[in-house]
Amino acid sequence: MSGRHCFFKTQHHRFAQFTKTLLTSVSTALVLFILIAPAQAAEVADPSTPVTQPSLTQPSTEALISLNQATLEQLQQIKGIGPAKAEAIVRYREGQGAFTSLETLQQVPGIGPALLERMRPYITL
Repeated sequence: MSGRHCFFKTQHHRFAQFTKTLLTSVSTALVLFILIAPAQAAEVADPSTPVTQPSLTQPSTEALISLNQATLEQLQQIKGIGPAKAEAIVRYREGQGAFTSLETLQQVPGIGPALLERMRPYITL
């Protein structure tokens, strides 16, 4: 076997070992990340500590849209309400008077219990 052929074979072997070691290290790091990240995210704060940041899932009281006062444009800002449903809400309000409860909204054509529940965090009377 020539010296040159032996040199390339040795270099190829070293590269293969390096690649294998690198892939093993990266795989181990990825597995650890997948296992540790959810555990850190699931840590719960002390319930006696008051929450100082506003909730990102619930809008503040000032951000609620009044079903009895909102314009068509304002109603369309509610999750799940497009132009047709906004128009139906205004038509109902003009024909039947002010909404007396959020549940009354289900009397508007196209708004059922599921949509009402999705809208509930964003609306008020």
